[in-house]
Amino acid sequence: MLSLGFGTGVVASAGRNRPLRVAGGLLVGVGVANMISPFTPMHTREVLAAGGGTGTDKAHLAVLAATTLQIMGAMGFGAAAFGKRFRRFSVASLVTMLVAGGLSATQGGDIGANKPTPWGGVYERTSIGVYLLWMSVLAVVLLRASGRAQSRGPAA
Repeated sequence: MLSLGFGTGVVASAGRNRPLRVAGGLLVGVGVANMISPFTPMHTREVLAAGGGTGTDKAHLAVLAATTLQIMGAMGFGAAAFGKRFRRFSVASLVTMLVAGGLSATQGGDIGANKPTPWGGVYERTSIGVYLLWMSVLAVVLLRASGRAQSRGPAA
């Protein structure tokens, strides 16, 4: 619900900034996917290794893929919505998220075979954490932009 609300707030604050409107729409999509994901649980590695996986595992991966694409798009359009500093931060965040996510994905076979994946959790948390940090910085950028707009308005 919070992701959905944040995306809606980004859209509402975008005004004529088209890249920001698109980024906000994609963040709304992330919020929708986050509301669907509890209904697509992934089985534990022990169950998967024993051949006990079901359609929810495939659905989980599909929702994950859709969410990742929406996050990547939101970061890309968000980067285009503001100045050079936020653009650089967004690109660095996107690259870090993709590298960590890619490293996590390389361990998928080991999870399914119930083999050790000592760094898997670190890779996943890094990928997710970078996205959450990016959203936090976007919120600060939006708050600062709204403060400038308000201070120029009636007082000018």
